[in-house]
Amino acid sequence: MHDSFDTILTTSDAVAATMLNDRRAGHRMTMSLWGNIELPAHQGARSRVGCLWSVLAVDPVQGTGTVLVRSTVAPENHATWAASQTTSPTQCPEPGETVRFHAHIAAMYTPRSDVPLEWRAQLKEGANGTPRAPGQGLSYRSRQVPVPIERLDAWAAARLQRLGIDAEVAASPRSPVDLKGTRTHTAHIDATATEVDGRVSELLRTGLGKGRAYGLGAVVWG
Repeated sequence: MHDSFDTILTTSDAVAATMLNDRRAGHRMTMSLWGNIELPAHQGARSRVGCLWSVLAVDPVQGTGTVLVRSTVAPENHATWAASQTTSPTQCPEPGETVRFHAHIAAMYTPRSDVPLEWRAQLKEGANGTPRAPGQGLSYRSRQVPVPIERLDAWAAARLQRLGIDAEVAASPRSPVDLKGTRTHTAHIDATATEVDGRVSELLRTGLGKGRAYGLGAVVWG
């Protein structure tokens, strides 16, 4: 039994552009590979099939697009929106192998809160001074903001380091995308790392960061 599968779909350039410009449409289109799995009765369906997707190329001259769908469950259907579709086991690096990989990821972070410590306790308490129930305290957390361009390389390397992956990373900003009504800044990362204890392989299977249902976070190597 394979841990994950890569499905390569050839589409028209218009279809690929639609997936990039309307991330919800891209999500619905990729999930159609598993039938009606996105009906209300199937909450959490994306995570159950482990679906990640990425538009790898758009060629207006040839009028074609290339889409990668990676999943822990092999697709059950042929995509009506694709001209061709092939599925094969995901190729993972060998132990000790040094690989180069890249990904389009959400590039947002939460700055440290500047609310004084003594105020934080008060925000978490009710009128009588007792702690509020979990989740009911008033928030003092700062909103997420884009990662500054000058910090992108270090920020991306730190994200990978938290996953146990030491990598040389070059990151560059990309256009923001709309994720469920929220404008999300993104970045392209190009990284080189050595496979240790299956950590790079796990990254390939699970992806990186937020927006993984909407065409972000899929890691491509080679």
